[in-house]
Amino acid sequence: MIGTASVGLSKRRSAPLDAAQDVRERAAREGEPRDREDHAAAGAADFRAGRDDHLGALAASTARAYLAFATAHVWAERFDVAIPETELAIELDPSNARARAGLGNRLELIGRTDEGIAHLEAGLRRHRLLG
Repeated sequence: MIGTASVGLSKRRSAPLDAAQDVRERAAREGEPRDREDHAAAGAADFRAGRDDHLGALAASTARAYLAFATAHVWAERFDVAIPETELAIELDPSNARARAGLGNRLELIGRTDEGIAHLEAGLRRHRLLG
C-alpha cells in the first residue's frame, strides 16, 4: 500500500514538471521569453504599455473633468478661472476638440477675439479629424 501511494504522489509531482517542460518547449518554438531576464524584460514592456494606456485614459478623463469645472465657471462669468482650467484640459488631452473650441469661445467672451477664433478653428479642425 505504501508503494502504491508513493507512485501516485510521484505522478502528481511530475505533472507540474511536465507542464513546465511543455511551456519551455513552446517558448523555444515560438520565441517567447526563455529565462528570467527575458521574462522580466517582456513583463516590464507589457507593464509600460499598459501603464501608458492607463495614463492616457486617465489624462483624457481628467481633462474632461477640468473642462466641466471650467464650464461651470463660465456660467458664473468667472473667466479668470475658466480660461486657465480650459488650457489645462487641453494640455492634458490635446486631441480634445471640445476643449479647444471652448477656449476659443471663452477668449472671445473676454474680448480676445483673434486668439479665440484661432482656438475655435483648431477645435473645428480636430473635430473633423476625429469625426
